[in-house]
Amino acid sequence: MLIADSFYVRVLGMGRRVLSLGAMVTLFMAINDRDYALSVGMLIMQIALSVMNPIEFIWTISMLLIILLGHENREYLKWSEQSRGKEAEHIPGKQKIKKKTKDVLLVLSAIAGTIAIKMIIEMAICLFLLSTLLSACNGGAKIHSRGDVKRYIKQNYNFDDYSLSKESKEINGDYYWTVTVEGDYGCTFHVEDYYSDGFGGMFSSRHLHDDYSSNALIKLYEAYGKNDIFTLEVNEDGQWKSARLHTTFSNRAELEAALEEVKDFLEYKEKYTDNVTVCIDMDFAHKLRCQTEYQIDDGDYLENLMVYTDEVYEEAMKKYIKVCMDYRYEELLADFTQQELESAIADSGRRVAILKSDGEGKTFDCYKDLCTSRSGSGVSFGTLYEILKREGSEVKGDSWHYNFTGVDGAVYEMSYDFREAVCEGGELTYKYYYYYKDDEKIKMEYSGSNHFTEQEVEEMTGLVLKFGSLEEIMIQN
Repeated sequence: MLIADSFYVRVLGMGRRVLSLGAMVTLFMAINDRDYALSVGMLIMQIALSVMNPIEFIWTISMLLIILLGHENREYLKWSEQSRGKEAEHIPGKQKIKKKTKDVLLVLSAIAGTIAIKMIIEMAICLFLLSTLLSACNGGAKIHSRGDVKRYIKQNYNFDDYSLSKESKEINGDYYWTVTVEGDYGCTFHVEDYYSDGFGGMFSSRHLHDDYSSNALIKLYEAYGKNDIFTLEVNEDGQWKSARLHTTFSNRAELEAALEEVKDFLEYKEKYTDNVTVCIDMDFAHKLRCQTEYQIDDGDYLENLMVYTDEVYEEAMKKYIKVCMDYRYEELLADFTQQELESAIADSGRRVAILKSDGEGKTFDCYKDLCTSRSGSGVSFGTLYEILKREGSEVKGDSWHYNFTGVDGAVYEMSYDFREAVCEGGELTYKYYYYYKDDEKIKMEYSGSNHFTEQEVEEMTGLVLKFGSLEEIMIQN
């Protein structure tokens, strides 16, 4: 009880100190604005709060005197070591600061500074005690019992017949329970009692989760036997298994065939169990995917599915179209109608607009079938080519490799083949894109970037672009 009371008092003290520091900051800001009455009132309230604590009381009084004296002479008070023991320099039309006033201020400042340091140290100690208390309360997170695991299984699954191991198996602080589901499509899986030491152990806890879906997927995949496109990939980590259906595609026809197989498999699964989520991983194997130190994978589809819906098809197709549109894979875009292309980015935050004159002024006109990078920060080499062509600029080449004369008279040349490896310590660490301005090689600002910002496009071409959602762009008009 004494420890709890002491800790409670320290926490309250820390709260008062935070209020004191806040009042100090507010007061100094108020002085600069010549309106400090409200802040002085706040500090007087703080004096009342700290009257029972001599140290805080002295500190608060010192701060109040500093503020009042400092406000009177704020235009020519010099906070520097050179002002010690010297007359303030003469400022025409103003009285000189009296040496005595300056000495008082310096003494009060020293007192306030010393006490402030003490307060900060005490606050740090209180924070340490608080973290220690929270760690003690959570560090001994309860290990789940066999009964807890049975309740977890009942809440998450509707097994008619299953068995649970009598005891768990401990591995590196985690506990694994073995569950066997009976029946033709039964399987053996594990429930893990997982330890989490969130925020450095301050909020540690234990959670239950399982690998039932992965083990069931293995059994269902073997029984189905009709997967021509997807392969089953299984990773094992001790007692734990993770499984997924994986494939790659390079055009619309291959993507649609893969989605059809996903649909058939999920319908088959539903005949036997509605408890299994299937991890579907479809990678878009496009020409630029592995041309930097990271994979350009925003055209991939990776989801855990229980059933197949029209939204699955639409989401996968939109992600694919956006990558093709971003890098201007013209041969792949040719597989879609204009309406399909426009629909894919209609509600996207990656729209591209150009500033044009409409006879009454200048407004941003939004392209219906052009988009920015995934982050929305720039247009690719290929998209810039398309914009230049549409705006009547003389461009030589195609969207993969081209050149043009810029607004500054320089000749610019861009290509997705312009990449440079950077090695450190004998190992490849970065791949940079670059372009040419006349005969000068210009390296792109960011590793792996082949996109230009609004400002860079304007500097090279004179065209003013705007990126964002349709609503954000229309606001500019």
